[in-house]
Amino acid sequence: MNQPLACLIGADLPLGDVIRALDLLVRAGVASAASPVRCFVPPERMPLCAPWGEAFTVAPVEEAADGLPRQVLYLSLAPLPPGITGRVLTLEALLPAGETLKQRTQSLPQALLAALGLTETVLLPAVPPAAVPLPGFDVALNWRVPADWQLKTLPPALWDALEQALTQRGLRVTRQPEQDDGLAGYMAWCASARVMVSCVGLGCHLGLLYRRPTVILAGPTLYDEALDDPLCHLLSPVDHCPQRPCNAPRCSWSPSGDLSMDGCMPRHDLSAIIPRILSCLAQEAVP
Repeated sequence: MNQPLACLIGADLPLGDVIRALDLLVRAGVASAASPVRCFVPPERMPLCAPWGEAFTVAPVEEAADGLPRQVLYLSLAPLPPGITGRVLTLEALLPAGETLKQRTQSLPQALLAALGLTETVLLPAVPPAAVPLPGFDVALNWRVPADWQLKTLPPALWDALEQALTQRGLRVTRQPEQDDGLAGYMAWCASARVMVSCVGLGCHLGLLYRRPTVILAGPTLYDEALDDPLCHLLSPVDHCPQRPCNAPRCSWSPSGDLSMDGCMPRHDLSAIIPRILSCLAQEAVP
């Protein structure tokens, strides 16, 4: 790729997919402190560009029409805003068709590499180790789920039992705060423990980005895009559902309609989760 590149980040693309795309630009050598990529970002999403230090500079998305180079990567599936000119690479055109957003974005890295004519030079997340704070806890429990993805909820009783079992072993456990502390606060919390345990994709992406061994509690989605990372530990519930992974926010299979009984997440077993966490605590982080 021999043309300057800028990123125009929309408000609709899942945050985890934005992280995957930005990290790929660093790993492929497009964005660096010596040659930063300009990102035009909605204010609430600006913290997403911070983990890579000076590899990205940020500006309000409203300034995009005045400051774009000839080649623009539009990280959104929404229509292109007016006034954007030059060669625009849109995800709508790059990504394959699919019934769900998850199916469409699974091949996001490969689609971006092909469209930009790039090759990955670093296979693992490229956040500088010095940019990641030292952990103050042993285990982080990422229990909250988005309002439109309640199907990913692990029952509170399971989280309580897990926390109790870990603290009884003398481990320092932090739960995701009840109150929303904004994206920057959430990202800092994700880096605060040696091991991340999460049932939502953003926590999984951030745990791996910060090079924390990450126990992924899968349910309606598998997060299989992360399986190549040696710090990824994917756990699935007892596989009772013929439609899993459905990649859907609502269960269409539950015979009784009571997801506390029939959904896939309540079928996770602490006897599998706890040993995996203990194994992760002994795992050396990959540089």
